[in-house]
Amino acid sequence: MSEAIKEKMQQAIDYLDEIADLWIIYSSEGSDGASYLLTNFRTVGKTFFLLGKKGKYAICSIIDAQESEDSGLFDEVIKYQGEPAEALKELVVKINPGKIALNYSMDDSFCDGLTTGRYRYLKNVLGDNFAKRFVSSEPILKRIRGS
Repeated sequence: MSEAIKEKMQQAIDYLDEIADLWIIYSSEGSDGASYLLTNFRTVGKTFFLLGKKGKYAICSIIDAQESEDSGLFDEVIKYQGEPAEALKELVVKINPGKIALNYSMDDSFCDGLTTGRYRYLKNVLGDNFAKRFVSSEPILKRIRGS
């Protein structure tokens, strides 16, 4: 893994303190550019990268897991077959973040990688208690892209 990617990941965690405790990046088929910016991966299945002071995690389909494991970017790579909802919820409950950054923006298309459907998926999987904690990751993404 390149040093530039490792530096971007560390910047993301450092900047995260300003707005949230956890950043969830949800991508598949390269749907969210932040995923590629921070990992240099193009995932196939539903993939969740969770970044925070309590650790860096990847929840990946068995098809995508090897790249995450080999990268050395993550403290833990959780593999799933079928549907990842249970693994995602268990991890978020364990971390119990105060605020959760997601990639949505009202003004900047480069920060708006989370589709409405995927936003609703996260809201349904994590429940209202965690959905009330969602904030935009826009300030983090702008800083990372600018550095």
